[in-house]
Parts: sequence; structure tokens; C-alpha cells
Amino acid sequence: MRRLPLRLSPVDGEGLPGYIARYSHTFQFQPGDVVRALGLDHGTGRVAAAGRYGVSLTSDQLMHAAFATGIGVEVLEGMLLSRYAGRAFDRSALTAPVALAGPVQGHEVRTRSSRFCPQCLGEDDAWRLRWQLGWSAICTRHQVVLVGRCPKCEAVSTIARSRRARAATSGVTPGG
Repeated sequence: MRRLPLRLSPVDGEGLPGYIARYSHTFQFQPGDVVRALGLDHGTGRVAAAGRYGVSLTSDQLMHAAFATGIGVEVLEGMLLSRYAGRAFDRSALTAPVALAGPVQGHEVRTRSSRFCPQCLGEDDAWRLRWQLGWSAICTRHQVVLVGRCPKCEAVSTIARSRRARAATSGVTPGG
């Protein structure tokens, strides 16, 4: 286990996938290298335990990521969509797949793309976790409607995309 060579504090409300993207963008590391350094992969360079409601980390993964980043375990837990379980979506959906629930859950939580506030991104490049909630429509900080496309290039925002989708298209990514 090793620490990341450079420190970057998370921004208030930032999600873990956005933090990883911002860290890799800020320090010019490949995102897969950051994921690997945090101990979140199983040798693949991609977060291994991602699900419909975001990243689900074991206590060992949380401890490893906390050691590598210098960020407390409690803070890292707050950077996961699972913090909204029981409020934004049914807590049981974290562990038990429900038949035909995918489309419904897709309206509750967005794990691959989300709306965002261009003003927030322009200020600190941090991808907020609450933007991934399906019912989030307004930036409470700037009092503007969240958008789903880059105002400059019209690309659809992406948080995590499959290798096939990345090869076929380009999109707005956190930190990018």
C-alpha cells in the first residue's frame, strides 16, 4: 500500500468518481492509475465494485483509499451515492437487484452521466455528488438550472463510460 504522491483535498459535496477525475486531470495522471493507487480495482484500472447507485466500497477499500489520499474514511463514505440510500432511493436497492427496477432507478440516480452546474465546474472543477440524483434540477449555490450538455461543445456529460462508448464518442467529463 502506498500514498498518492500529491495531495488534493475534496471539494465540499464532491463525489468519489469526480474526485478521481479531478485528481487525474490536475496532476496529469491516467484515471486508471489513480483508481489503482486508491486500491479500488482488482488489477483492471477501473473501479471494480460499481453499481447502479455508485461505487460500493468494502471497509478494506475505504481504508486503502483513505491511506492513499490522506482523506478520512468518513469523508470518503460521504463521497458515495450510498449516502443517499433511504432518502433518494430505497436502501435495499444497494444490495438486492430488483427485476425491472433499472429504468425506475435510472430516474432516481445517474451513475454514468448527470446534469451539472457550469458555474460550479468553472470555479473548482468538482463534480458534485448531488448532481447525480435524478431529482436534482437546480444548483442551490448559483440558483441556475442544471444542464446535461457542455455549453461550449454540446457534448453530453459523462461520469463513467464503457471503453466502447469512449472509443465511439467524446463527452464532458469531470475535471475535463
